[in-house]
Amino acid sequence: MFGRFTYKSVVLSKVVTTPFAVFAKVEQGLCTYLQFMEDTFATGASFRSGGTWRFQSNPNGEQVMI
Repeated sequence: MFGRFTYKSVVLSKVVTTPFAVFAKVEQGLCTYLQFMEDTFATGASFRSGGTWRFQSNPNGEQVMI
């Protein structure tokens, strides 16, 4: 299953809409495996109150500051 949902952080009242996916295995009418995936980076951003974020995805590259 794929979809989108919206979070709203209580303290900062920031709203983030993020995609999600659910992968499930069902055997004889029972769920035997469930995996929930979401964009945790976007979800975490709803709690950000300020400051600079630094990212470096390439080990030989420069950092990116946001």
